[in-house]
Amino acid sequence: ILTRVLTADEYGELSLLMTVYALLLPILSIALPQYVFRSFFDSSEEFSSRLQNGLSTVLAWTAVGNILAISVSAAAFLLNFLSMVQASACIVIVVSASLNSLFQIRLLLFNAEGKAKSFVTFQISYSLLLFVITLASLFFLQAGSFSRVLGVLVADIIFAILAFREIKRTFGAKVVFPNSFSNSLDFLKFGGGLVPHLIASVLLSSLDKVIIASKMTMSDLAGYAIAVQFTSVLMIFTQGLSKEWSRYYLANRGGSRVMLRGLTLVGIISGAGVVIYLLKDVFFFIFVGDGFSVNPTVIVFLLIGQIFHSIYMIVSIEITYLKKTHILSSLTLLSLFLNLMVSFALVDSYGTVGVAIGTMTGMAAKLI
Repeated sequence: ILTRVLTADEYGELSLLMTVYALLLPILSIALPQYVFRSFFDSSEEFSSRLQNGLSTVLAWTAVGNILAISVSAAAFLLNFLSMVQASACIVIVVSASLNSLFQIRLLLFNAEGKAKSFVTFQISYSLLLFVITLASLFFLQAGSFSRVLGVLVADIIFAILAFREIKRTFGAKVVFPNSFSNSLDFLKFGGGLVPHLIASVLLSSLDKVIIASKMTMSDLAGYAIAVQFTSVLMIFTQGLSKEWSRYYLANRGGSRVMLRGLTLVGIISGAGVVIYLLKDVFFFIFVGDGFSVNPTVIVFLLIGQIFHSIYMIVSIEITYLKKTHILSSLTLLSLFLNLMVSFALVDSYGTVGVAIGTMTGMAAKLI
């Protein structure tokens, strides 16, 4: 809908703002949702205290972030670097990213508790509200590229309130001054080690498009972006499996059947990748049409890369359990570096296929 209403420049501006929003999420939350999920499987007596300390620490951190965002955006407006609308949008995405951590915490706690129906209901409700507000802003407020920004703001405000009420009711957590320095330090070590990993993961999903935009045509970029969206269907499938796997693994770590189930999951993911590739012609006929050129070789390399990444998500749970999150960050930064080097080396000779090989190489190195 957005690509049919917005101009190319407006859609580019929207994409840039949402990329910044995605980068802000781990920075402002300090990976608190992931820490809370991991802590759920430790001592139940300490969980509420750890949750409270984490919430209080992140609240103080995001308050500083919001003050800084307002100050920088105001200065950029006064110096004519940004328009009033652009400066306001920058402030809005910082506020929204600050609130989103509460929504993510409630989601991951539903996952930890094994409440799949509640997880799905909460996630779909958020997405539906975001969809409705975005379209209302687009058609009634004529907000253009900022319609998604307004949708994210409204969705994050409402679901932050709902999530906090649920967290307080279910786990008795409050926002208070941290009462245990050791718990706060434990959280900051975990989150500080994981944040580079999360940021690099966002960059991994956008770096290839930046390279193509700088070296090739927008038509090439459009075809590659469609291939990425198509192969991402595998990630939608495997993210659901990996969430259940992470809960099962942390609850049964060391059991004799854990390895067998993990290997079975690897086989299912690999088989799903083959099925998705075989369905590519049907997908493009229904959703894409004849106006875009998508190289099937690009799809092959991107799908293989997605399979590598999906298996990595399974085996890396043990590193998260050991709280050695700095290892995950090192692996993802290595993947990002290799992706960049290989993509730049091959893009002039092989075009989008070379960039896809770069993506696959980065994912393979991380898994190995």
